[in-house]
Amino acid sequence: DNTIQYNRIGVTGDASGTLGNGQSSNEAGVRIDLGSDNLITENVIGGNTRGVFIRNDNSLRNLVRSNYIGTNRSFADLGNSNDGVFVDVDPTVSGGPSDENEVGGESAGDGNVIGFNGDDGVQIGGKYNDIFRNYIGTNLSGDDLGNDDDGVFIQSADNVNIGLGVDDGNVIGNNGGDGIEIDDADDVKVQGNYIGTNDSGNDIGNTVAGVRIDASVQANNNELGYDVGDAIPDDPSPGSGRGNAIAFNNDGVVISGSGTLVSNVVRGNLVYENGQLGIDLADDGQTSNDFGDTDTGVNNLQNAPEIDQTQTQFNTSTGDVEVRYLVNCNTTECNYGGSGLTVDFYLADGQSSGEGKTFLYTDQYPSSSATSFRNISFTPPSGVTVTRDDFIVATATDADGNTSEFTITSRQLPVELAGFQAQPSSENIVLTWRTLSEKNNDRFIIQHQGPESETFARLGDVDGQGSTSETTSYRFATETLEAGTHTFRLKQVDVDGTSSFSKEVTAQIQMQADLKLKAPAPNPVRDQISVTFGVRDAQPVQLSVYDMLGRKVATLYNGTPTPGQTQTVQRSVRGLASGRYFVRLEGGAKPVVQSFTVVR
Repeated sequence: DNTIQYNRIGVTGDASGTLGNGQSSNEAGVRIDLGSDNLITENVIGGNTRGVFIRNDNSLRNLVRSNYIGTNRSFADLGNSNDGVFVDVDPTVSGGPSDENEVGGESAGDGNVIGFNGDDGVQIGGKYNDIFRNYIGTNLSGDDLGNDDDGVFIQSADNVNIGLGVDDGNVIGNNGGDGIEIDDADDVKVQGNYIGTNDSGNDIGNTVAGVRIDASVQANNNELGYDVGDAIPDDPSPGSGRGNAIAFNNDGVVISGSGTLVSNVVRGNLVYENGQLGIDLADDGQTSNDFGDTDTGVNNLQNAPEIDQTQTQFNTSTGDVEVRYLVNCNTTECNYGGSGLTVDFYLADGQSSGEGKTFLYTDQYPSSSATSFRNISFTPPSGVTVTRDDFIVATATDADGNTSEFTITSRQLPVELAGFQAQPSSENIVLTWRTLSEKNNDRFIIQHQGPESETFARLGDVDGQGSTSETTSYRFATETLEAGTHTFRLKQVDVDGTSSFSKEVTAQIQMQADLKLKAPAPNPVRDQISVTFGVRDAQPVQLSVYDMLGRKVATLYNGTPTPGQTQTVQRSVRGLASGRYFVRLEGGAKPVVQSFTVVR
């Protein structure tokens, strides 16, 4: 029953800089242990190890509302070095689960702005916790406040609500991992959220998937949008319905893992302009249907509907859409239940896209039609325009709640790519590629994955030629890169916004000097400094910090690093007085030195 309100925690009095509390993972700006019915509201919490840490069993009904966590009202970077908010369960403490905690709330203004944190925006490890109305990795304007890893990470937790119904969803974008990751968790509901976009349609895509459901043990009965048996309204979009808008991420929805993953329902969502598939079962690209659906795996690898596009059309006389389709799923391998398989139809995101942007209609595919074509006709929802040129896709969900991928479609690049190569040149890499022809090609986005990175980042854009039958050559040179193996790919974007990826190419940057030492960052520094160094050949080295009088004040590294690769060390400078210091890397070759300044 405590209230923590109107404070600046881990930041300066004017909330413009960080001071930071805590050095270990168990410390935070605000920590609740075995505490219940506490309210944390309208604070600025930044620069700490974690922002808010609700820890141990029997921490019940705590409310985290209307805070700026990792940022301030001007949306400056005040990130906590770990998670923004972490609701955990300590297995060493006896008692009940961490129940009914809320991050955000169901009323206007209850949501938090959570950004710039060094791990996840929100991580939930307890049960029956809710995440409502927050801006995670972004703000109302769609600015980039991305957290370094997932926007929301649900791990070994059950019965979590991420958004609930109409107007209670979150806006989750610009994060370095997935928008939402559900890991070994059951009965999680994801409803009414903007993931990778916002209500203005901005591109604030998360680096990996919009939503990922993963399990090494099990992740079952999770619900994205509407459950099996629910009627989807004409407009299921966030703010009007319980569907999620999932756009501009690398993947839309990925369900994968070595554990048991069944009865994960994905219905009534607006999935569009993601780099890969709208729904990917097993995270292995589009899964081919098999006769009768005899295979097993993620969501039982439910076969997707097959639509006869030659017999699917918009009837200009009646205004109806006529569709001929089948689900290749026999009654032995698929659970039809009493009502049949639930088949949801969508307007595709482009002519050949494995995504569904606009909901159209739900049909029940009866067991009597199993593996056979079925002809239906329906009137599009009010306000939805369908033309003869539109492409229709669908998903199938069985009576147990196993949703398929979208209708199988082609994901070919709309350019004839004759070659894509990466050639090192000193400390940068030159990318070259040729197209034999192009159709509606707006641009290429060059994406890069560094030696120690697990994700791709955008390097730059090169304009395409639109439509041409002529051969076109392209070139892009990177800026200086660190030593090691670098991976590149092209994201080709059509004039209508649809996109596809090229194959990946790699190139090796060799270290030129005997010793390499990059300028310390940040500079000037207040709390913690990062120093990147490397050696070309195997040799023992020492990395040290000296003051202006030439006295050694710290040793950052002493050993033999891996040759030909850079590595980074971090060190707190809170024990150093204000002034100028020098970092010196010395070994068998001539030492190299960089300077930095400590400010208090």
